[in-house]
Amino acid sequence: KSLDEYLGLFRRILCQDLVMAVLYLALDLLIPFEEKSTSPTSAHSGPFNTALTALLLTVVALWLMDAALLCLFKKKLTAAEEAGRPEQEFPALRHWQKVCVFSSSLALL
Repeated sequence: KSLDEYLGLFRRILCQDLVMAVLYLALDLLIPFEEKSTSPTSAHSGPFNTALTALLLTVVALWLMDAALLCLFKKKLTAAEEAGRPEQEFPALRHWQKVCVFSSSLALL
């Protein structure tokens, strides 16, 4: 595959990570607000709801971390390509590729 195809893939993944993070946060903020307006008890009371909120924030943080790592990897990849030395940078780029794949896999779990 060409560098342009990979850069397009990075853009799509970055957009997907950001959209999912925003949607999850919006759902977490809107649903308890609706429940609060219709029920006398708090939607975030109790240890179970606190654990669910912590889990949701962890997932959102993983998606944002994945987006940041992809931006960093994209920056390093384009810098190596512009310098005309991707072969010398290959071991370092391979390491960053593994970090990005691990981060994405962890966020999907």
